[in-house]
Amino acid sequence: PVLIALTDILSGVNNFRWGKLDLAEKDWKKARTIGRENDIPWIVAMANVNLADCYGLKGKFRRARGLLRKSKDILLSIDDLEGLSGVEFNTALVCIEEGKEKEALYHASECMRFPLAYEDKINERKSVLNERFSKKGWALPYPPTVL
Repeated sequence: PVLIALTDILSGVNNFRWGKLDLAEKDWKKARTIGRENDIPWIVAMANVNLADCYGLKGKFRRARGLLRKSKDILLSIDDLEGLSGVEFNTALVCIEEGKEKEALYHASECMRFPLAYEDKINERKSVLNERFSKKGWALPYPPTVL
């Protein structure tokens, strides 16, 4: 079940990146169901974190924040620091969509406080945050460095 759920989560990520939010949502809900049925809490949390971004982009802010709170509770209970970083990151994304710049900056900085094993993940998050801030016409939280 773990591999099937992870495949659904990754399929959702791909669909999300291609702008197919409805397909991404379907994939993540399927993964969440597998996680619930097989008592795999971190799969449920991962699916919810991703769904929160999808709902944020669709203007369903209350629903997005509820999923993020549930995910945070799950991840705290299993002491998953990398997962908690993802909650903070996606909370920042929801805040951006809500137009809450200061709150988005707070959660963006919080997500970087957690240990992330992969430099590429850090750079990807900075890039996504910059892109979303730019779309709002806000100053970039992580300006590109000039060499």
